[in-house]
Amino acid sequence: MRHLVKIGAILAGATAGAAVGVLLAPGTGEKTRNKILDQLKSGVKSVSGSQETLKDLLVNFVSTKQQDFETNLTAITNKAADKKEDVIATLERKLSELKGDHNQKEDNKSAIKDDVVYKAAYETKVDLGLK
Repeated sequence: MRHLVKIGAILAGATAGAAVGVLLAPGTGEKTRNKILDQLKSGVKSVSGSQETLKDLLVNFVSTKQQDFETNLTAITNKAADKKEDVIATLERKLSELKGDHNQKEDNKSAIKDDVVYKAAYETKVDLGLK
């Protein structure tokens, strides 16, 4: 973008310098007017050419940035999709672990209950002298 400003400044300076040079140069009025007219026409052509060049540069720049944006967006979307699968897998694994822990606790509770019931029954037999 700085290059375009520099190019525009150079063109404006060259046009202004040419106009001042023609005005200060000795010559008849008609020759001077023709020279000024010629310089203005060439300045207009230069500006028109610069405008097309600027337009082409901007279109190129925007299209490049759009492609870069789309590429980056696709990459981010793909990474997010990959991470989504990882998160789901991790959550499912944790859920199964929690279910397994819950089932183990239930098994342990029933084992303890069985133990307690067995001990109570055994002690009752001993107390009654049945053993």
